Amino acid sequence: MQKLLIILLLFISTLTFAQTDQTFTYENKIYQPNIKTVLCYNSSKEQSIPVIQLNSSETITLSFDDLLAGTKNYWYTIEHCTSDWQPSR
Repeated sequence: MQKLLIILLLFISTLTFAQTDQTFTYENKIYQPNIKTVLCYNSSKEQSIPVIQLNSSETITLSFDDLLAGTKNYWYTIEHCTSDWQPSR
């Protein structure tokens, strides 16, 4: 009985913390429904596209609104792409 309870608790915990399998696409897309108003631009030109000169002191600003309350950690990756939005590897 105790083994069954441990297996059941382990199974429930994996379901609770499982993440949805989301396929990444190179398009203008927000992956989480609670994230709104995503802005990404050249820091010196707020209405610009997020393009900077390589090896320059220019920076890119990324900002967004999270509609859920609380403090959270977020991770992101910036990937260099070609002019037709393909990864430049």
